[in-house]
Amino acid sequence: MVLNYGSNSWEALAEQLGRATGRESEAAEVAAQFNDRASKAGAEVIHPEGAVSIVSYNFFGTYGVSKPYAAQARVLRGTSVCGSDLH
Repeated sequence: MVLNYGSNSWEALAEQLGRATGRESEAAEVAAQFNDRASKAGAEVIHPEGAVSIVSYNFFGTYGVSKPYAAQARVLRGTSVCGSDLH
């Protein structure tokens, strides 16, 4: 089995692993629970005005800047912390 972490969401990867292990319903439940928790957490955050950037220091010994379509950005967008202004 090949998992493509570069172009798939974590939900899609969980679904793929769920199918492979016969645990599809559990994978879907975990995704739904996470999305619910992320939405609730986002409702409690004071949202910044303007554009938002995601920067990760010491990411595998270096630094990384997340792209708007990256998994990190999709997770943060689910919390409503980052909207379409994510750069």
